[in-house]
Amino acid sequence: ILSVFIQSFAIATLGYIVVYMKIPKPAPLVAFAVFLLLGFLATILTAIIPFQPFSDGSGGINWDIQLLPGVFRTLLFLFTFLPLIIITAQEFKKAEDAAAKTKSFGLLLVLIFGSSIAFFDFFLINVLKLPAVSSAIATIIFSAVVFMVILFTRKASE
Repeated sequence: ILSVFIQSFAIATLGYIVVYMKIPKPAPLVAFAVFLLLGFLATILTAIIPFQPFSDGSGGINWDIQLLPGVFRTLLFLFTFLPLIIITAQEFKKAEDAAAKTKSFGLLLVLIFGSSIAFFDFFLINVLKLPAVSSAIATIIFSAVVFMVILFTRKASE
């Protein structure tokens, strides 16, 4: 429940960034408030819908996230990550400087892999009933790819 509460602030910040990049004044604060309230709603749904975490045979912990909160959290991620991915892709296409193009591409990959982790964790585990350890394996793989992208697209020390 605490992680969903913290994710509410992260989603609200992403919503703020998306709107700020397209409509700088005063809409970003409204977007922040809307996404924060939706995040709080996700927190409440997670708290009131009963769940029973258990250790499954794969060695992982199945948190038994119910379908409604899982789908709601997935939609919140999609409504923030997807526009940010589109905006970053547009910036990548417009960039003329090689360094800016590389950084835009790196951020684009990080956003795609970050949203893949969220999608995999919140939706596919519940719908496809994959073992709980598959979430940990996917997170490790996606995180390793994100680390490599960041490592190779960062600015070189001068």
